Amino acid sequence: MKLLGDVLFIANFIGFLMFSVLYSIVARWWENPAGRNVFAFMALLTGLFGLGVIALILGPETFAIHRNFLRVVCYGSLLAVVVWRIVLLFRVQLNAYADRGDEQDRREVTQNLRAVEQDERESDQNERDRA
Repeated sequence: MKLLGDVLFIANFIGFLMFSVLYSIVARWWENPAGRNVFAFMALLTGLFGLGVIALILGPETFAIHRNFLRVVCYGSLLAVVVWRIVLLFRVQLNAYADRGDEQDRREVTQNLRAVEQDERESDQNERDRA
């Protein structure tokens, strides 16, 4: 069971590494906040799992001296990227909400204009009927 867990851990590292490399090559990730966040998150996971693979291969004592420092850096970095992603989520949702509001406002204005145009046509028709 331990061997299976170790193999899966290494497979995850390879997957994160492949994604990070391919994404950095084929995507224009630097052009928008979501792309930058995806890249940062995947690169961070690659780094975290990379440290784990090194410890798995060389033994847990490899990082014993710097264990607490690495924990603070790793968990702090992960928290920063997750908070960044939450901020992006709120921005996207607020923009979508604003867009829906704008669309609804546009529909209402259009309906009001149509109603005014209809009233004007009816008024013109009534004047012609009286004449």
